[in-house]
Amino acid sequence: MIDVLITGALGVMGGYVRAAIEQTDDIRIVAGVDLTASDALPYPVYASLDDVKESPQVVLDFSHFSALTSVLNYCISHKTAVVICTTGHSMEQRAEIAAAAKEIPVFFSANMSLGVNLIKRLSQDAAGVLENAFDIELLEKHHNRKIDAPSGTAVMLAEAINESLLHKKHFVYERQSRHEKRGADELGIHSIRGGSTVGEHSVFFYGEDEVVELTHIAHSRKIFATGAVSALRYISQKNPGLYNMDNLFAEEQSVTEIRTLPHQTVFHLMGRITPDLFTKVFELIAKASISVDLITFSFSGVISHLSFSVDNRFSSAISDLIGDLMEKHALTLDMMADLTRITVKGPGMEFEAGVGARVFSTLNAAGIPPLAVGTSEEKIVLLVPGKLADKAEEVLKKEYA
Repeated sequence: MIDVLITGALGVMGGYVRAAIEQTDDIRIVAGVDLTASDALPYPVYASLDDVKESPQVVLDFSHFSALTSVLNYCISHKTAVVICTTGHSMEQRAEIAAAAKEIPVFFSANMSLGVNLIKRLSQDAAGVLENAFDIELLEKHHNRKIDAPSGTAVMLAEAINESLLHKKHFVYERQSRHEKRGADELGIHSIRGGSTVGEHSVFFYGEDEVVELTHIAHSRKIFATGAVSALRYISQKNPGLYNMDNLFAEEQSVTEIRTLPHQTVFHLMGRITPDLFTKVFELIAKASISVDLITFSFSGVISHLSFSVDNRFSSAISDLIGDLMEKHALTLDMMADLTRITVKGPGMEFEAGVGARVFSTLNAAGIPPLAVGTSEEKIVLLVPGKLADKAEEVLKKEYA
């Protein structure tokens, strides 16, 4: 059972979090803190953290950014993990959060919605593709009682987009005081406040004659409570450090797809493979319009090892294409046919350590040897004997079910 203390316990979000926790069987609220003490709830609500008598494992902070120092001091002195759900922090306060994370587990995200954090990922992907030809603008809308502008979520999205760009942009907030055309190095951020709008965030990519728009609309604050519960469950098991929604996604979505491609042949060349020779091999293959899949290369001393895979039906053509090069440069060749490529993929892989170890130990326990391996941030590609492919797919899917 995870014992939780809620700051801002009597606020609107405190109520939503209380309702969300009541639906769980592994979390309980042992105390709350708010500006005014209260005995109206099933647990005590104190006016100050100094008055708390209980010993929570996690503090869930839905108070106000001005209370940050007192919340962090309490958590550090009691060695308690904290989930910070408030926004509007200054750069100095962010530094304070980072410093606290050296002593306690801290989960900090400008938005606890899983959907918003998906939009962040999609925006980063889109920005990486559209950077050179599209202008980027952000628009956020909130209720008329929200104090900070732009929202913490809008800033989070803007910073995440900037991280994915080769040429960083500077943020321009509104445009009413600017009498000049839009610069290519700008990223505009705009705010609207009105009515009871819970929260709406849109990222626009404006190109010539086309617009790409990514939008998240929150219809209820319940979504933030749901995300906060996931965060406190996550942080309760962690060592000191600074964690966010990317880390949570990594644990929940480290592997989301396992697929196979049969009938592959791998060529393994060994010898003195210079950069010119390396290039020549692939130029010959490209001129023959043959697609190459998995490529690995290593150099040890004077011997190089170059491996690549193609569909079985091209294996004879490849042998003919590189035959003269092999003879001229005294290369040796190992070739294995009828292999199956297995792709293990997931958006959280780049944030989670040990994915490779888990994949390889699962295959090893089943007696399946990987014959070639390639990796990227979000996937592991490996070749296994074709006759063992079904078994490999079965054990990996069972491992990540």
